[in-house]
Amino acid sequence: MMIWATHGAALFVGFVLGLVVFAYLLALMQADLNQTFTTSPERITMPRKRKFQLVDGWRNAWRWISVNCMAGAVAVQVTWASLDAEQRAALPSYSATVVTVVLLVLGIIGRMTKQKETDKAP
Repeated sequence: MMIWATHGAALFVGFVLGLVVFAYLLALMQADLNQTFTTSPERITMPRKRKFQLVDGWRNAWRWISVNCMAGAVAVQVTWASLDAEQRAALPSYSATVVTVVLLVLGIIGRMTKQKETDKAP
């Protein structure tokens, strides 16, 4: 019960975001299954395995808002893990969680927004 008193808001936001992402991925999978399965009385075909492909302009990924926000979230977590107990005691216990969640939400927003086009992919 103590964890809800100290981390309640961050846990709730993380839980809700997790549910939203899960529902979105489930909807994508359902749409993909509806498009790739064909049924006929004599034959049922399964979808082919997809080959891993990089996005267009992957060499400029370091400029994308979503990549920068995710890198920032990793940096916050690594920094928090490397702090001594005395240094952690000087900060609120939920600070790393809140900053990480905010960065990941900004990363999701950055992924969905149109960013100006950088150098063309070769």
